[in-house]
This record gives sequence, C-alpha cells and structure tokens, in this order.
Amino acid sequence: MVEILQSLYLTVLAQIRMVSPSGIHFGIIESCSCFRPIICHSSCSGTSGTYTYSATLKACTVYSFWIGGCNGDVCNYSISVTGGGALNWIH
Repeated sequence: MVEILQSLYLTVLAQIRMVSPSGIHFGIIESCSCFRPIICHSSCSGTSGTYTYSATLKACTVYSFWIGGCNGDVCNYSISVTGGGALNWIH
C-alpha cells in the first residue's frame, strides 16, 4: 500500500486583548483524538505573535483544528494554510 502525503504550513497570527494576558493555544489532531496530536502550540506565554508550524498529513484522513484562549483570554487571530493540495473544511 502506498500512502499519499501532503506537506503544509499552518500560520496563526494572534493578538492578545486582555489586561493580564495568558496567551493562545491551538493545534491539529488526527481522527478527532487528542492522543494523536500533529501540531500542538500550548505555550501560554501571554504574548501576541505569529506562530508557524509545518506538518505532513496523510490523504483520506480526518484532521481537526482547535484554538482557544489560555485561561479564558479573548484573542483576535487569523489563520493561513499553505502547501499541500486542495483542503476541504467541514463546518
């Protein structure tokens, strides 16, 4: 069996908006399982910034993207994904 792999880059630009910021955390998991992290940004350093990660994903596999403010932080963010083939986002 031959696996088809696609490489991509995920960039998250975060602007922390609270007086006592904790930060932002996000990631990509495989098959809706927290036990299969592909990308995990869990550093709640309290700073705004741009975070870029690369990953190699398998074709015909379900992945989930999650994002949240650390300790209830409210954040503005933008997400860009480059590389790989066409991506279909299911809402």
